[in-house]
Amino acid sequence: MVEQRTRSTDILIQTPAALIREICRSIADAQRELDSLAINAQDNLNKEHPELHEIGYQVPWYSIPEVNVELKVAMHFDYKEEKIPEVWLGAYNAKYKQISNFMEEGSSTLKLRLVSIPPPVRINETQR
Repeated sequence: MVEQRTRSTDILIQTPAALIREICRSIADAQRELDSLAINAQDNLNKEHPELHEIGYQVPWYSIPEVNVELKVAMHFDYKEEKIPEVWLGAYNAKYKQISNFMEEGSSTLKLRLVSIPPPVRINETQR
């Protein structure tokens, strides 16, 4: 039987803030990609079909209105000289289970609900 080795980089262990920030950044990147595709599609339409552009035709835009994330995580506490331990989360998945022998019953659940909101109104627009 071939022994499988796992690199420490295969296991995602981060602080809660870093994990949430990375999830949010990934969602924002996906939305920016959708926006970029719509802009490119509109530019192509304007060039290839100027008659549609002249009558005001717009390509559809897609948005990510809401994202619900639910992660099983293993919590780790790093006790240093401070009285309050630093909290680390490890995404509980098959690889984590294989390496750590961690039991699922001890896992916690991290739930996030991210919703898109309109951009803020500029101050000078509200003063008109």
